[in-house]
Amino acid sequence: MNLSSVIVLVVVVVAVLLLAALVLRSTRTKKREAQRERAGELRQDAAAVAADHEAQERRAHEVESEAEAAKARAARLEDEAREQRLAAEQARAAQEDRVREADRLDPDVDHRSDDYRPDLDAAAAAGSGSTSATTGHHDQGHVQGHVQGRDPVQGHEQEPAGSPLTEDPQAPATRPTDPHDPDFGTRERA
Repeated sequence: MNLSSVIVLVVVVVAVLLLAALVLRSTRTKKREAQRERAGELRQDAAAVAADHEAQERRAHEVESEAEAAKARAARLEDEAREQRLAAEQARAAQEDRVREADRLDPDVDHRSDDYRPDLDAAAAAGSGSTSATTGHHDQGHVQGHVQGRDPVQGHEQEPAGSPLTEDPQAPATRPTDPHDPDFGTRERA
């Protein structure tokens, strides 16, 4: 091998090495560029996911707020229902008290018997017109003795002035007709 062959061989080897280095560098540059591009895409995807995540968190907070408001409303409605139930029970008790008082005053009702029960349904129906609204009585003949809108006792016909029952301040407004009443039969009309 002569010197010119060696020089040609060295130049070829150097050229091949330079070409290989350029190809390798170009490949690395392309690979890095592809990685940069892929990283940019991933960052864009991450930003989109972050925006979606923030929107989802906002929606979750809105739904939680709505749920809390619904719970508070349900609690208010439950309290209101409890109050209405209590008011209804109190009204029912007051109605029963009024019916018992009316029955106690009514000479046609034996309120002292063992099987006595106030007729609340009849008293409730009194408001619809089937019985007297002032007394809760069923006997229409008896109802006619009452004055509408007045106290049940005052609605009864009163004894005429000068009667022994009206002169005595201790005497009841009407004669007792209930045989269980302790005053029954003890007072005689003059």
